Amino acid sequence: MKKITLLTIGLLAFLCSFAGTIVVTNSNNSGAGSLRDQIALAANGDTIRFDSNLIAGGSATILLTSEIVFTKGLVFKGLYNSTDTLFISGNNTNRIFNIDLNPATNKTLIIDSLVLINANQDNFAGGSAIKINNGDSLKINNSSISNSVGYLGGGILAESISYIYINNSKIVNNSSDNQGGGLCFDNSIYISINNSSIVGNNSYGNGGGIYSFSNSNTTLDVNFSNISNNSANSSNGAGGGVYSVSTSSNIVNIINSNIDQNDANNAGGGILAASTNNKCYLTLNNSTVDNNEAYGYGGGIRASAPDSSFVTVNNSTISNNILGSNLWDGVAYGGAINAYSFNTSNSRALISINNSTIANNITNVGSAISTSSSSSVINVKGSIIHNDTINIDNDETAIITSLGFNIFSDAPIGTIGTDRVNITSSQLNLGSLQNNGGSTTTLLPLDCSIAINAGDPSDVSNSQNGTICGIRDIGAAENCNGLTSSSSTINPIAC
Repeated sequence: MKKITLLTIGLLAFLCSFAGTIVVTNSNNSGAGSLRDQIALAANGDTIRFDSNLIAGGSATILLTSEIVFTKGLVFKGLYNSTDTLFISGNNTNRIFNIDLNPATNKTLIIDSLVLINANQDNFAGGSAIKINNGDSLKINNSSISNSVGYLGGGILAESISYIYINNSKIVNNSSDNQGGGLCFDNSIYISINNSSIVGNNSYGNGGGIYSFSNSNTTLDVNFSNISNNSANSSNGAGGGVYSVSTSSNIVNIINSNIDQNDANNAGGGILAASTNNKCYLTLNNSTVDNNEAYGYGGGIRASAPDSSFVTVNNSTISNNILGSNLWDGVAYGGAINAYSFNTSNSRALISINNSTIANNITNVGSAISTSSSSSVINVKGSIIHNDTINIDNDETAIITSLGFNIFSDAPIGTIGTDRVNITSSQLNLGSLQNNGGSTTTLLPLDCSIAINAGDPSDVSNSQNGTICGIRDIGAAENCNGLTSSSSTINPIAC
């Protein structure tokens, strides 16, 4: 009997370990069946769903008159179809969710297919649509947060959440009176943004689209995403699209993504990545940084660290970025890229550019690519560096380490025999920025461009816009349309 009793108790404990599902049955602000009431009834780990009848007659809105506060790790499954959506609104007066997780027990919050709108938490508390503290992880999937206003984080403020995942989601038209117009992350170890759009957000501090600050080693991965039309509008605002700073090692990876039309009043119109006490690593793979604007440092990209700053650009396009001079000292460094290391005893900046196109970047003074330490290195291979201003300023010297098969609009120190120098715009003949294949926009060398079939014959790795046809073209994009030029001058018969 004792064995049977113990077995029964064990079975009951096993069955009770499964989380339950609670259904929201009406769109009321409170009361039985409301979202607020069902969250209060839920246990840690439960799933909150919504009755499909809520949008049976068309789109509907849950209009909250005050924020919903809870301390449980829950899973939310929203409701929409191809034509109708269930919105959850802060009524332009209040925050939507205020969550404090227990990192020991209530570790994870998952939001799937929710549409959060019109939140407002502009009273120095931060986090407009979602404020979340502590815990292990936050996962936002297939969701949208828009038209919300906050002090820190117009859309989301996440504090001391170790792991953050945003997938297939939209963070659109939010604003902040301080940091993080769209997203504000404080003390996260790893942030992953995949297949998402962060568009039209505005901060009056740093990080128009994304703001991240951490006191530990941090990694930010942005994959197959679009970060555009965001602004960091304070007088010293940095990181118009992305602002990522750590007091320790900082890693930022931009992969198969577009960073475009963002602006900052100080540094890093598109991206600012920095470490205050260690190293900074910024990598751009198969991505485009275009038409961003800043003043002083890095119209497209700014990377800084006291130890070493590493900027790696592979199969990518950096174009049409604008850098104005700082109002207070007239300084402007790096219309496209600025890499800075400020510990003069042992610091260095290393920029590596491979099979990429850096073109049409503008700065009032200074150069398109800029470093600022005496031991800095700029490695260039199979790339186009072609700008209206000075191309390269490596600690006040136009010097590179060429690995061959490059095109320059000037003749920097360090070129070798397979490079082509002093090439005019008509010889280069790049098309306008557009989708030429692949997941990001590119500048395609048009028929009879000197770049066509002029790359490294042994390199058959993919270009930014697809596979190689024949001999590799120089730059990020491959033209497979037919007409070629394989010499240092345009072939008059073919062209």
